[in-house]
Amino acid sequence: MKKVLRQELYYCAKYGIINHLQKIDIDQTLQGGINRIDGYVKYVTHIEKETLSNLQKMWRELLKKEVLSIGFETIEDKRGIGKIDIFVDEVEIFHDGSSHIALCFIQTEDSKK
Repeated sequence: MKKVLRQELYYCAKYGIINHLQKIDIDQTLQGGINRIDGYVKYVTHIEKETLSNLQKMWRELLKKEVLSIGFETIEDKRGIGKIDIFVDEVEIFHDGSSHIALCFIQTEDSKK
């Protein structure tokens, strides 16, 4: 996953986020592609904070350069418990002539204790 993410960020830096997302031709909206990459960045950097924090910085700089933004932001817990991230992924499934949306939610917690 880290290798794929690094490669995707490399292509975003080389060709631009919009051009990269159009080139890979995944059936998704521009915002969906941005949110997908952002989800990968947040997930990978949450697991390996010390070694991969530069990926999050690189991603933020790429978004800023192209004046793009993610469709959601991380919410800091104000109760002093710690940082809680909720990752959401969706996929559209076509079956018997109709479409369905499947959702996956993952919650991670970084306690301050």
